[in-house]
Amino acid sequence: MIYFLCPSKDKASINEAIKNNFKIVDRRITFELMPENLKLIKLKENIKIVNSTKKNVDQLEKIAKNAKWTSRYFNDKNFKINDLKLFYSRWVKKSVEGKLDDMVFHIELEGKVCGFISIKKNGINIGSIGLIAIDNNFQGHGLGAALISYSSEYMFKALNCSKVIVVTQEENAAACSAYDKIGFQISDKSIWMHKWL
Repeated sequence: MIYFLCPSKDKASINEAIKNNFKIVDRRITFELMPENLKLIKLKENIKIVNSTKKNVDQLEKIAKNAKWTSRYFNDKNFKINDLKLFYSRWVKKSVEGKLDDMVFHIELEGKVCGFISIKKNGINIGSIGLIAIDNNFQGHGLGAALISYSSEYMFKALNCSKVIVVTQEENAAACSAYDKIGFQISDKSIWMHKWL
């Protein structure tokens, strides 16, 4: 497989790639957040956010396997769904261990783990969000926004980051809305294209 990431505005390159049998698999949006724009979300009494450890991995992997990912991999039908579920469950496990992203926070509602977010410090002072997923049974309650707010504040205060970046898909309206709610602004739009040989 050959993959190609192209700025959304570069119509000539996109058209040339399509002529050469590349398929659009993702309309990617990069958001960034500056500390002064962070809007904190106050947690309800029965909700808490915790730094995940190895004892949480099984629950986090289950959430990752069952999440409704909208990534370029899921949009490309050449990938097997079970392989992708394994890919994301391993990603969260490795991130808890600090081997992919640096750490994972999970959110608990009345003691039940119902979502997670992975974060990483890149270079000297840029924070990034890797994965975020909420258990299907707990979506629509603002838990994703709470995780984004909490982890962004953590990166600014504890990791001394000057900004936080995150990449999502244009079609993922819920994620785009959550990032906007926290104060993120769009910094880039691009297109992922795949060509299978």
